[in-house]
Amino acid sequence: MYNYQTNKCMHVAVKDGEALGRILNRLEAGETGEAAPAGPGDLERRTSPRWPVMLSGLVQVLKTSGEIMVFSVQIRNISIQGMLLEFMDKGHVFAGMLQQIEGLSVTFMLDDAMVTLECLPRRIVLDEPVEVGVEVSDESDDKARIQRFLM
Repeated sequence: MYNYQTNKCMHVAVKDGEALGRILNRLEAGETGEAAPAGPGDLERRTSPRWPVMLSGLVQVLKTSGEIMVFSVQIRNISIQGMLLEFMDKGHVFAGMLQQIEGLSVTFMLDDAMVTLECLPRRIVLDEPVEVGVEVSDESDDKARIQRFLM
């Protein structure tokens, strides 16, 4: 059964490079209802609110080998700094190549205009469907268009 807190503890533990024993202890503490040790992921990281949306888009992934792969996604929420992407098909293929990703761009329609944002994957939930939280790069040219949309 999916448990958000357990998944969050595991994600933070893996991100921080903790040893397997410590990861298991954190998971056990989260499942038994005891307070899990505070980690850097327990603090609110977002500086701008995310707004719920339902937009279809395409993700183009540039792998370190130079190969480009394209996936269809649903954008579930969006902010000036990030998005939550839902991979309806082949999300596990995307998850399997996380170490090989050199670049990632998300293209979608917003107010009758095509928007392309350069992003970095920051969080992944291997569920059905696969969810990926991405951070929008500061170099994205269409970031101002997102800001206008959110106003």
